[in-house]
Amino acid sequence: MPEIWLSYGTGYSILDIKSENLGTILETDPKPLSDEKLDERLADVSGTLVILQNTPLVHQVISRMYSICERRSAPFPNILADKSMIPSLKEGLPEGCRVDSFQSTDGPDDNMVFVSEIMSDGLFGYDSVCTKLLRRFGDDMMLKAYNKRTSDTPSPGHNTTPYGIAQKFVDGFEIYSIDILGGRGGIEGLHVGHPASNDVRHLAEQHVQQGTHVFPTVVASVGDTVLGNTLAGALSSLWSTWMALKSNGKAVLLAECKMGLGSDALRLYVEGRLSPKELRHPSRYISGMEELLFLESISEKTDITLVSALPQMYESPLKVSLGRMSQHVINDIIQNNSRRKITIMPDASRIFLGEYAGGDRGTDDG
Repeated sequence: MPEIWLSYGTGYSILDIKSENLGTILETDPKPLSDEKLDERLADVSGTLVILQNTPLVHQVISRMYSICERRSAPFPNILADKSMIPSLKEGLPEGCRVDSFQSTDGPDDNMVFVSEIMSDGLFGYDSVCTKLLRRFGDDMMLKAYNKRTSDTPSPGHNTTPYGIAQKFVDGFEIYSIDILGGRGGIEGLHVGHPASNDVRHLAEQHVQQGTHVFPTVVASVGDTVLGNTLAGALSSLWSTWMALKSNGKAVLLAECKMGLGSDALRLYVEGRLSPKELRHPSRYISGMEELLFLESISEKTDITLVSALPQMYESPLKVSLGRMSQHVINDIIQNNSRRKITIMPDASRIFLGEYAGGDRGTDDG
């Protein structure tokens, strides 16, 4: 009986799945860049580093830049991050790296270099420095991007109009970005330059899983500790999972969500202060609105289970099942259908399915 290890919070959840029930394992083929290649790409970066996302690969970029400065006997750039991020960001950084609070409210300064990792995103297709800056500084443009969404269902890894809006928004800033494409093997690609010039679709090509995906059951892990801390962060991985499903399939997502819901829209919704009608025709943008809309739309035809620490009281308003142990969920799936094939996605936040993945969301009975 194969053992499958999936990330859950800061640890792992171990799944025992019979060989006859184990289907495809969808994951990227690790092709990490060498330290020499990373140093070459990062050698000319200067300015204040603004960390938008705290991941191991962001830490790796900071460490490589620190090594470059040491070799040159040059001062290390200042590092800024949100106050809440600072304690965890400082862990594991080279001694001497100082991290100060990023308190800008007017917009990015000209000497800033924004650092983040590329992930899948249901509204924009891809989450990058462009989209993070739009979410942070462009409320009016976020409403425009939301209203220009491809549909009321998510489009992760697709070429979308909202992403073009994000590029146009950041084009007016004289800033730099380091966009990281990563996987379990490490950093596999970098964009260093103005964030609007990042051809994120081309950069992410090596992570695209081509073909039509119509699996009956997909069990996935967010694969990223920070994203999995809240439901709002974890839901982008659910969209990738959904794209791999046949119509009326079952999606299981492992996301601890130890910090709760994580967005204003989700909080208002579970409190009964935001309606589905308001999601489709809003007069203003509320943080997390698109995630809630997508969840509302796909839950009508998808059986969704979240293995998380969220309170059971959220089950009914969110229209999902909540489980505490992934193995119990697996056992229930097999008990109801002993021939069921289960597809595994170990790192759903970083995987991109092909533009036509899912096809007609077909009828494979696997």
